[in-house]
Order: sequence, then C-alpha cells, then structure tokens
Amino acid sequence: KKFDYNLIIEVAGLQTLQEKIQNGYFDVTITISNIQTEIVSSLKIFEERPVLISKGDINLKDIQKMTWIVYDKDDYLFKNYKNHSKNIIEVNSVTSIVKMVKEGLGVAIVAGHIISPTDKVTQNTVKGLNKENIYINMPNFKKQPLYIERLKSVVSKNIN
Repeated sequence: KKFDYNLIIEVAGLQTLQEKIQNGYFDVTITISNIQTEIVSSLKIFEERPVLISKGDINLKDIQKMTWIVYDKDDYLFKNYKNHSKNIIEVNSVTSIVKMVKEGLGVAIVAGHIISPTDKVTQNTVKGLNKENIYINMPNFKKQPLYIERLKSVVSKNIN
C-alpha cells in the first residue's frame, strides 16, 4: 500500500545526532550509539568495520606525517592515534572524503562498506579498528506514528 511521507535526511556528527534525537528534533537517527533511555530506544541494524584508506601503499608508522582527511573532531584518526597530524582537512561528506583520498590528498578512516570495488583506494588494516554496531534510534512514543512503525518493520525484515 502506498502512503504519503515527508523525509528529510541530515548528515551530522555523532554528538549532534544524539542531542537532536534526545531533544525531539529528529524522529529517527542512524548511529553507532545504542541508546536505551526513557526517551529513546535503539535497534541494531548491521555491523560495519572501519578501514584506513589511502591512494596507495603507506607506512602506518608515518601516519602523523600524512594529511588527515576527517569528518569531525570525533573522527577515528583522532581516537586511534595519540600523535595527530599537523595537516588536517575536515570535510562533512563521506563521499567527498573518499574522492579526496582517491586524488592523493591524504588518508582517512571510513566505514568499509562505503568503499566500492571501483574506488581506486588501498584499504589498510589498523589495530584497534574493530567492528561497530550500527543502530537505528527512535523516540519511545506511547503509540508509534505509522511512518515510524513502517520504517521499523522494513528495517527489521532486512536484518533478520
């Protein structure tokens, strides 16, 4: 059955997404956070493995000498390496990050599932980059709106 809906997608950092779902600005977020509060609950939808990408082979011992292309201040590069690069490019688009790495402008850590076989990048294994769960986070309504019930149903069917 067809139904009407209005969908707005906003890409933001983890902290912003968590704040906005908790404060009622969003009906749904997709994050690495398993939120279980009186206000919001999460449902695991899949696992992802972050990978360090570069244009070609690199020596990971020299990572702090390379230009880092990051999404925000909570990027995996900052979390995994205590010695940070002096050359950092912050880009709020994962596809742009991959394109910049393909052009040889630096290195980045992204979710492995976004790298396609046609992307000409090298995926580097990094200790400490473990699989992470991805969750859909939704407010705890007494009665879920129909559009959230339908979304939840579609997601549940595809993860089981």
